[in-house]
Amino acid sequence: MSSFVRRVVACAAAAVTALVLTAGTARAGDVRGSDVSGWQHPRGAEVDWTAVRTDGEAFTFIKATEGSDFVSRTFTTDWKASRAAGLLRGAYHFARPSVGSAVAQADHFARTVGSLGAPGDLPPVLDLEVSGGLTPAQLATWTSQWLVEARARTGRTPLIYTSPNFWQTSMGNSKAFLGYPLWVARYASAPSAIVWPRWTFWQYTQTGTLAGISTAVDRNLFNGSLDQLRALANLAPLTGAPRTDAAVTGPSAPTGPSAPSASSGSSASSGVIGSAAGRLPGAVLGAPGASVRADGSVVVAARSRSGLLVTEYSGGRWGSSRPLAGRLGSDPAVVSGSGGRVDVLARSTSGALVQRSRVRGGWSAWKNLGGPMAGTPAAVAAGGDLVVAARGSDQRLWVRRYHAGQWAAWTRTTTVLTGDPALASVGGRPVLVARTRAAGLATAALAGTRPGRWTALKGTAGPVSASAAGNRVVVVVRDARGALHRRASVSGRWGAWQNVPGPSGAGAAVVTAPAGDLVVTRVGPSVTVAALR
Repeated sequence: MSSFVRRVVACAAAAVTALVLTAGTARAGDVRGSDVSGWQHPRGAEVDWTAVRTDGEAFTFIKATEGSDFVSRTFTTDWKASRAAGLLRGAYHFARPSVGSAVAQADHFARTVGSLGAPGDLPPVLDLEVSGGLTPAQLATWTSQWLVEARARTGRTPLIYTSPNFWQTSMGNSKAFLGYPLWVARYASAPSAIVWPRWTFWQYTQTGTLAGISTAVDRNLFNGSLDQLRALANLAPLTGAPRTDAAVTGPSAPTGPSAPSASSGSSASSGVIGSAAGRLPGAVLGAPGASVRADGSVVVAARSRSGLLVTEYSGGRWGSSRPLAGRLGSDPAVVSGSGGRVDVLARSTSGALVQRSRVRGGWSAWKNLGGPMAGTPAAVAAGGDLVVAARGSDQRLWVRRYHAGQWAAWTRTTTVLTGDPALASVGGRPVLVARTRAAGLATAALAGTRPGRWTALKGTAGPVSASAAGNRVVVVVRDARGALHRRASVSGRWGAWQNVPGPSGAGAAVVTAPAGDLVVTRVGPSVTVAALR
């Protein structure tokens, strides 16, 4: 991409690779593209994007920003001209971890490129080539913060651009980012997915040639069909095939540009990315509760005949679980806190709210918090407090806060509910989503323990779940037919309802992980985690 140091170090290897991977070895099904920056504009020379498109390129990635304040002088021109020429286009940010915070750099990138939601726009890219002197652990934290903020600002799951050597040495070969699509730079006859299950883009040379560009240029291969790339760029398929997201599911991976076209592979259309079938000790009852940790892993709790099961899902794998004794009268709510803390809350068989906490590896006993509860509670960590909302036996909304090491008294509000509420934390402030008698499905921010003005969402009937990251809130409803519907807001502005594919099952606990929205549900006796497209 744009690192001069990387270009010098890789020069010899690239020269050899260029002899192996040439345009003449490509098969008709290969989906190819370039990536450009100011390097492709020597002395102000322009790129002839029409000629680039005519040369067989389907996409391009354009450098937009670097660090906390640099904007590529050629970005705006290339951004507009590449689209006018008919290319699918993406923008990337060159990371400078030693210059400014990750959040500031992500905000700078988002201000420059916008939402990347227009037809033909590919997801944002974080270009990781320098560590800035950070340790692998520090760099992993910095990277996570950039990715989460970029997704919150654009609503799209970013790609990670990196090389095998950089990831192994500077990122400690971390497996914490497997939910983000990989764009790998490897100048050899075959790509490497590093620790990922598969790669999405492969930069196979930096000394390529293209009509319309007067300098050497990076060349790339997409790991999928043109229709899959179009789906990733907010466009309908050309062939009428169903839309799939290659960045999530991944097609069959070719071994290089001369391999058979990846269009001969297939993507899972169900969206299922993990299943707990046969892994939990006992059949699951009811609907699971879920919460996301800071590292992106998902904490899942569910009832079983042998007790409450609590486990984690990360990188496509489930952790171990041991049943916790205790009979519950509702499905659980789960909250993940700092330092590995996990809180599970539910209604007891007597109707009171009960809580159990795990701190430093050990579980507390069940604590009775009282209250005449009628349904499944909702809980969220917000502004350093633990906030619980529930439908009481009088059908009113009841709210309670855990603040400064102690529980405040229950607040019985005037809001009458017709279903169980959901909670999300937006900027440290709890936000309610619930079915109310007065406004139907609606949302309201909590001020202390009382809701503010309710805003109607006009949703369908069914259990509701909510989650948030940054300034984005997502609400998921499962209707009577089992279909999932999603609606999201960014900075308070709500989009339209969307029908989304997902597994049929009981409940729909939505969580917003770094890699995107996930729905956790029960299918038969097992728990399934699925990515919402």
